[in-house]
Amino acid sequence: MFAPQEHTAPLPLASSPMGSAHRVDDAEALLTRAFQENHLVPSKSDACELKINCVPLGSSTLSAVAFGTEVHIDTGPDQDFFTEHFLWRGKGVLRYGEQVAACDATHGAVVSTLGRVSLRMDAACVLCGIRIEADVLKRHLECLLGHEVDSEPIFEAGVDLDRGRGARRHRLLQYVFEEAERACGTGPDPCLEEAYLTALLTGQPHSQLARVLAQQPDAGLAAVRRVEDYLHAHPERPIRSEILVALSGVSTSSIYEAFQRERGTSPVRMLRDVRLERVREDLLRAQPGETVTRVALRWGFTHLARFSGLYRSRYGELPSETLRLARRAS
Repeated sequence: MFAPQEHTAPLPLASSPMGSAHRVDDAEALLTRAFQENHLVPSKSDACELKINCVPLGSSTLSAVAFGTEVHIDTGPDQDFFTEHFLWRGKGVLRYGEQVAACDATHGAVVSTLGRVSLRMDAACVLCGIRIEADVLKRHLECLLGHEVDSEPIFEAGVDLDRGRGARRHRLLQYVFEEAERACGTGPDPCLEEAYLTALLTGQPHSQLARVLAQQPDAGLAAVRRVEDYLHAHPERPIRSEILVALSGVSTSSIYEAFQRERGTSPVRMLRDVRLERVREDLLRAQPGETVTRVALRWGFTHLARFSGLYRSRYGELPSETLRLARRAS
């Protein structure tokens, strides 16, 4: 989905259109509804093809914006939210205070609450991002630090999307957008908002990053439970290392050590066991015409021979036997 896209590719979050506009005054009004007061200057007099899709993520908002023409946008001097942007298509430049951030396939931008923002986007540009309310980010920062703070963080604007923590957070954002597409307008799991906020506050340079990193403990029971809750909520989905890191707030090795200490297993084995439980539940209540293959694939088992062996080892019978017995009982 998030590889470089052709100009004709559908706008992300297509199931949640916020609106479209073809005149500058209508486009400015739409941008104001989605973000804040904006002044928009298109390259062609009084003509644009603005489209905006939006999906909630907990208290935050995911958005995808297509401009349809080369534009220059100026915002007011202050705002009560933070944003992180990346380009799904096209190129642009973001100016925030004294900082300048190129936006393209390998560079994004984070904008804090203070300072005027100026955006220049080419005609092919599709700008994706997340809006985080200032009080939400501040509360999450206080949770990480363990005490109240007097001021909000001020972020470095530029984000390197193909290396380091910027790349890991970008993969997480891509995953969140993909989940939003699957959710068809209802929004992805809100727990992913907390994962993203932790990744932002521990990975993007900002005025209080040193204090945050100094407070980051080894993974404990709370981190294990966050990952555990996610595995039980979404066992059909693959568990990627960046999701583990974002959910737990610690390294992959640390969360594996914590799982072994607290649960005597690993995240991968727990996910496998949860999937096996869901398969058995479905087989025991299977409707006529249901098959073992269909159920196994539904819960993420793609190697059917290995799946049958795992199932037999856990339940003492083959999945086909469970299905056959369930049909006799009904």
